[in-house]
Amino acid sequence: MAHLLVNLLISLLAAAGLASSGPIANRLATYDDLRLSDRPTQIRNYKGLDYLGWVYTLPPRVGGVISKSIPNRLAASPIGDEISITPRSGTGTGTGGGFSLQSFFFACGSRTAVVATANRCDVTVKGFDELGALVARAELEFVPPVEVLRSVEMVKATIPEEFNGRLSKVTFEYSGRLIQELLVDNMAYKLYF
Repeated sequence: MAHLLVNLLISLLAAAGLASSGPIANRLATYDDLRLSDRPTQIRNYKGLDYLGWVYTLPPRVGGVISKSIPNRLAASPIGDEISITPRSGTGTGTGGGFSLQSFFFACGSRTAVVATANRCDVTVKGFDELGALVARAELEFVPPVEVLRSVEMVKATIPEEFNGRLSKVTFEYSGRLIQELLVDNMAYKLYF
């Protein structure tokens, strides 16, 4: 009888979309195994996720933001384009798939080819379910020290529990007085298959 009740409960949870329909893969995206380049290089897919509006870059030679892991990190494209991450096609999209966002490191800055500065910024991260409904939102702030050419470390984003569900899309928006780049590194997430 107890076995029957457990099976019934699992069936009800699965029907409500609350039970896992398959394996879960924990991932950490450091972007450090991507081909090195002196120029920002567009990233399309990496470790089960598709990226829109992102490039991977090397840190500048002087000042700026230090990557959480060396050498590469992500940089968002210019303000105005959609900046998002979705599960890679074929990795379990739909009711049985998706991904959840656990954490990432971030900072904001501006740069030339040689010199960079870290700049204060506000970042909004939004998570959407498979129907396109907003189910998670985080407001983040990056505040660097005052010294202009000092190298600054990224900070860890505090992600609300709502990002731990099955998401079909996560978007990033950022703003600040001097900001040119939103930088992200060491993103931890789970893929649902």
